[in-house]
Amino acid sequence: MVVAMEHAKAAIDVVRRIRPGELPFNDPAFRALFEFAETTDAEGLAALIRALAAELANPNPFRASCIAITCGTLVEWGASPSIAGLAIVDRLRSAAAGSPPDLDAMTMFDQAAMAHLCRSVELRVAARKSGAGEIDDAPFTSIVLGLVDDLELLVLAPAHAKGYRARLEAIKTNAHLFTLLQGAVLGDLPGEPVDPKVIAVATGEQRHSELLTDHQRFRFDDWSALVGPNQLASDLRGFLPVDASPSDIRPLRDGRRVVLLGEPQLGGRSWDSNFFANVHDALRSSVVIVERLTPAAVRDELANILAQVSDRAGTA
Repeated sequence: MVVAMEHAKAAIDVVRRIRPGELPFNDPAFRALFEFAETTDAEGLAALIRALAAELANPNPFRASCIAITCGTLVEWGASPSIAGLAIVDRLRSAAAGSPPDLDAMTMFDQAAMAHLCRSVELRVAARKSGAGEIDDAPFTSIVLGLVDDLELLVLAPAHAKGYRARLEAIKTNAHLFTLLQGAVLGDLPGEPVDPKVIAVATGEQRHSELLTDHQRFRFDDWSALVGPNQLASDLRGFLPVDASPSDIRPLRDGRRVVLLGEPQLGGRSWDSNFFANVHDALRSSVVIVERLTPAAVRDELANILAQVSDRAGTA
């Protein structure tokens, strides 16, 4: 769109003229750009971001960060995060490598990257593949990229001969996993329902405005706790701590990660909402049951795990 290109060019010209420490956002060119953005459609927003994104290559980190935060604002107003998101994360990473990094620029890059990443699991996956992970002086981006996305778990409840395949998205900790997994399987498995308010905060559907608590309806173990076809060890050999990441769950030989559900241990094990509340209002987390296993499939999976447990004991 010609009008979008003109607004973007005018804003870029302002950014190229600013001096260190100056912010361009009160300039008439930026006010006109934002007024256009508030009234245009998705096509217009996309055209704005595409035109602005070319300036993310500006060698001056502060000037590039002004462009990045502008793109972040447009994404918060409905523009697609896929257009400039990866370029912003890459520019953030290169700015962090500066010696010393421009901390004002890093703050704006961090906020802009977070606005994009929180709205797209595909972008988070792509950013991790590009090498972005924990980034110095970018706490929000580091938190979002540290979430677990697109991980499949095999969930087995041996005492009930039930099993599930669950897919995770934007999961912060094992406690976050436990809360949403309990919400997904309770009803099919016996136990006290999870408070809907807790679920709403854990998914990101409700703002984290007060400290909440959740507690175990099950014990949560990795595959090493299985000692019989429907029996878990009485000790803590497979214990999954609440503050660890689901990506740290010990995998089977074939790479799959398993969570075993059993009768609760350790009394009233609980965790508060700091373990499962999202860092941004746009972020959405989920544990989705993608398959319920047949009883025969559950038996086969348990037999496979017991064989691996036996092999491990034999080589210990």
